[in-house]
Amino acid sequence: MLEFDLVTTKGGDKGQSSLYNGDRLPKDDLLFETLGDIDELTSYIGVLKAHLVRKHFLKKLSLIQRDLLVIGSLIATPPHSELFDDLKTLNQKDTEKLEKWEKIIFKAAHLKSEFILPGGTILSSYTDVCRTICRRSERHLVRVINQRHLVHLHESCRYLNRLSDYFFVLARYFDENKKERAR
Repeated sequence: MLEFDLVTTKGGDKGQSSLYNGDRLPKDDLLFETLGDIDELTSYIGVLKAHLVRKHFLKKLSLIQRDLLVIGSLIATPPHSELFDDLKTLNQKDTEKLEKWEKIIFKAAHLKSEFILPGGTILSSYTDVCRTICRRSERHLVRVINQRHLVHLHESCRYLNRLSDYFFVLARYFDENKKERAR
């Protein structure tokens, strides 16, 4: 059972928080902003999952959430830390997996070459919110890579770029497939 003191540490009361290795930074540091974006995206994917009636996409969305946790751990752990070597990483195969899923949905979605206004269905709306949060996460991650020279995050950036494409296509699929109703 989780101890109360592990949740309410009071360590952030003065505007600082800890990275995974214990390094302290201001809460408004770009790393924490980027981590917050990833956390928000993971949470919104949870909202999307909770509204699925058919469970066809549930496993894929759960795998995406796990990949986002990996990205978060890579952001939250400085490469000089001895903890870094034990972290799981993303690789090209993880990004290619998203591309494969996207192509399958793309063929079923019949996308039109016109501007799309979000809001066709509740599922497509939630998916579009995931897409926009993903894009913001990617922008912040690019700033982290460029400003902190954290080149080990390049594959994570590619993954987020592909993930936003996946969400775009998935949202259009939900617009067209009304049987993918929300609860």
